[in-house]
Amino acid sequence: MADSKDTKEKNPAGKKYLSIRFDEAHYAIIKAKAEKSGMSLSEFIRRSALGKEVKERIIGPDQVFALEKLTSVFSALTRYAKEGEASGVNAAKFIELGVRYTQVILKSLRRLC
Repeated sequence: MADSKDTKEKNPAGKKYLSIRFDEAHYAIIKAKAEKSGMSLSEFIRRSALGKEVKERIIGPDQVFALEKLTSVFSALTRYAKEGEASGVNAAKFIELGVRYTQVILKSLRRLC
């Protein structure tokens, strides 16, 4: 365990330093899990050791694409609703557009799961 003057200066008061050794295989597994959760190795190990929940983040390119598509669909729905109110578009046409966009949203959500 490192307990030099340099280590004490880098750590805030009341914090303790702990050095842990892992073999290559375990280190690779822990590092991959930390990256998937969006945490540093220290935070991931700390939360895991304390029994706190660690969730995987949605970070893949497919998920990002689906979320961007959802954002554009919701923006379009909002725009069409405002335009419809202003121009007196009949309700049936607006409902048809809503159904079409809802299908796109559902398809995108299925890609996330």
